[in-house]
Parts: sequence; C-alpha cells; structure tokens
Amino acid sequence: MRKFYFLITLLPLFLSTCEYKEKARINKVEHFYISCNNAKQLFKIFTKQIGLPVVWDYQKWGSFSSGGVSLGNVVVEFVESPKEQETTFFGIALEANQSLRKILPALDSLNISHGNISKAADWSTLSLNDLLPEYINLFLCDYHNWELVYKVRKDAAEKLEAKDGGQLGIILLKEIIIRSEQSENYLNKLTKLPGIVKTGEIFHFPNGPDIKLMTSDSQFLSLLIKVKSLKNAHVELDSLGLNATCTDQGLVLDQNLFRFKIVLFE
Repeated sequence: MRKFYFLITLLPLFLSTCEYKEKARINKVEHFYISCNNAKQLFKIFTKQIGLPVVWDYQKWGSFSSGGVSLGNVVVEFVESPKEQETTFFGIALEANQSLRKILPALDSLNISHGNISKAADWSTLSLNDLLPEYINLFLCDYHNWELVYKVRKDAAEKLEAKDGGQLGIILLKEIIIRSEQSENYLNKLTKLPGIVKTGEIFHFPNGPDIKLMTSDSQFLSLLIKVKSLKNAHVELDSLGLNATCTDQGLVLDQNLFRFKIVLFE
C-alpha cells in the first residue's frame, strides 16, 4: 500500500516533467557571434566586398560594439574585442519557442545547468552551462519584439537571394562545426536540449544551420557555407584579393585573416 501511495505521489511530478519536455523546444540557432580584435574589418569585408546584407549596422551597444550580417538562414555578429586580445571567442544564441521565464522549469527538469536571466533594453539572455567547450558561449536569446526581429531577418534573407548570394553566391550556412578534444562528452550533454535531433555528430534543429561536434587536438570553430558555384566563388575571391585554398572539403578561406575556418562547398 505504501509503495502504491509513493507511486501516486510521484505521478503528478512525472506528468509535469513530461509536459515541460513536450512544450519546450529549441527552434534554431538564431544568431552566432565572433569576438575578435578585427571585428570591424571583418564586418566590412563581408558587407562591402563579399556583398552580404547588413542586418544591423556596426555600432556601439552599451559595453560592446558589433554589426550583424545575414548568411541567409542565420545571422553572424562580429563583436569587437580589445586590440590586445589575440584569442577569438564565439557565442551561439538559440531561439526557444517559449519565453525564458517559461522555459526555466523545463531546463531544470532536464538537469540542464544554466545561469540567471540577464535583461537588456531590447533582449534577454540565459546562459547554458557545460553543454559545449568553454570557448563557445551557448545561450538562449529572447528578444522583446520578436515580430520586428523576424521581419528584419526575413528582409535580409530576401536581399541576399535578390543579390544572387552576393559576390560568392552564398545560399546558406549548412553547419557550425565545433572541434574539441572531448567532443564525446558534449555529444551526450547537448542531447538534453529539447527539440534537437541528433544524427551521429550532427545536431539538427527544425530551422537554420546544424551544429556538428568533432574530435580534434585543437579547439576551433568552422563554418560550412553552401554556395552556388565553387568555381565562380574562387574567381571572385581572387578578384577581391582574398586567399582561398582548394581542398577535399571545399574552398577554404584565409584562416589568419578571418580568425576562424570558413569552408565553401557546392
């Protein structure tokens, strides 16, 4: 009888947990950022030379400066770091289908470690701990005016399509590839997030680019970008004075300039 009573008392908690899991979902990578000491230069290269649409102009946002550029299905943000900082840091902002306040119980029920909600004038963020290597800042981003954000993102994506993908013929960002020595640990941890489908090393979202975790002796981030023609992209890069190397993966851009690895594939 006691065992039966114990099970009855646990049933509401179990149902509540299932309800959180069912309702909570990560929709996509909303944007990601690259923090380096030549961020303004990279913003100009991507917009003025490569011809990608501006999502927001390079400007000061309180304690930091940044500019946003559209890759079609996601926004990349270039964040200025101090000139003396040679290390490049990265951040991945996830969009959830609920407000941060509402999704907190789901995160707790799934044993996902997180910080406190941080509020700014136009957005709120919530850090997600220990799901990715330390050089990646993974967090949930909740804009206070999603309708405006969706419109701006949609307009930028349509501009990219109208411009035939810019100078390089960019279609979309296929994968954000994260390399680390302990990728297996993060493969298990990242599966906790609701709404993500895991296939081997790749995590798929309902929309936008995938995240791929790979084992490597060194830690670095790569972008796998789909273009209309590798041949045309190579010709354009040469005309712009931007170095690129043909490999089995695709066309690899100058990593010393961009501070991260960019691979173009057809």
